[in-house]
Amino acid sequence: MSLQTSISLSPTIIITFPYNQYNTVVSGTCSVLIIQSSVNYTNPCTSSINVVTIVVDQDNFPLIQSGSIQITIYSVQNPNNWANLGTGNFQIVTQSKGGITVDQNTNFGSIGIAPPYITRCNII
Repeated sequence: MSLQTSISLSPTIIITFPYNQYNTVVSGTCSVLIIQSSVNYTNPCTSSINVVTIVVDQDNFPLIQSGSIQITIYSVQNPNNWANLGTGNFQIVTQSKGGITVDQNTNFGSIGIAPPYITRCNII
C-alpha cells in the first residue's frame, strides 16, 4: 500500500475485510510484519470477525513515512465461501494517535484465492 501522509506517534492501521465472507480473519495469535525503507518490524495486532487492527509501537517504529509500505498479516484464514471467489473488496484506514483518519482506501481490490490442489493421487 502507499500512504499519502507521514504518520508519527503510534499510528493505527485498520484493515476491514468483507463481513459476509469471514467468520474470523485471523486464526491464532495476531501479528504483522511491517516493512518500509528496508526497516523490518514485527508488531502485534488484534482481530475481530473481519477487522485487523494494528497499533504501531512508536518505540520500535517511530515514523511511518509517506510512500510505499508493506504489511504482512500472519495466520490469515481463507474466507468461508472461497470456491472460485476472492476476498472481495476490503478497506484500509490509517489513523493518527488521536484517532484522526490520515489516509484511507475504502475500496481496495480483492485478492483471488485458488482452490486447493491435490498433492497425491492414487489410481486404482
